[in-house]
Parts: sequence; structure tokens; C-alpha cells
Amino acid sequence: MKQTETCTKCRSTKLFVVDEARRRHATDTTVGLAAVSVTATEVQSRSTGMFGEVVETKIAEAGRFEVWICAACGYSEWYATRLEELAVLAATTGSVRLIDRDPRTGPYRT
Repeated sequence: MKQTETCTKCRSTKLFVVDEARRRHATDTTVGLAAVSVTATEVQSRSTGMFGEVVETKIAEAGRFEVWICAACGYSEWYATRLEELAVLAATTGSVRLIDRDPRTGPYRT
């Protein structure tokens, strides 16, 4: 749908594009909107302070979604954006894997 700007189900050319999908996000004190991330993982950092080793855990979110929606039938396609953030997680954690194979060598022998 994104490449042809045509719905793949009904062939309509009237489309909605949501540049960054968002969700309702509530904390103890506020309610707001947060972008829908492709993935989130815990990242730990260790440091030595006056009272010994300190382990700090943060949540690292990576990637975002844009959504293309057919205005006629409602069919939707989600596309990941900010792929460079996923590449960083693939290089530094085990939560994202990057598969990059040579298409000429594929899973089948020729």
C-alpha cells in the first residue's frame, strides 16, 4: 500500500496515513500519549559508587510504527520506522536479531 498508494484489498486510492502511531500512556501522576515502539528491552548499566556497585536498569525503546489505512474498507498496513534504533539493539543486546543472508545462497542448494 505504501509503495503504490493503493489498497491491496479493494483497490481504493483514498488512504489515511498515521505518521507515528500512538497509544494512551498512564503513569501514577499523568495520562498522556506515547509512541508505539517496535520493541522495548531492559538495558542494565553498572557503576561503582561510594556504597559499592550500583546496577541501574532502564527501558530502551526502539523503532516506531507508521500506519496506512484504507478509507474505504479499513484494511491497514503497519510499517516500522527509525530502523537505525533497531540496528543499535541488534548490535548491543540479544533482544533484536538482524538476519542478512546472501539471496544467492538461500536455504536450498542449487
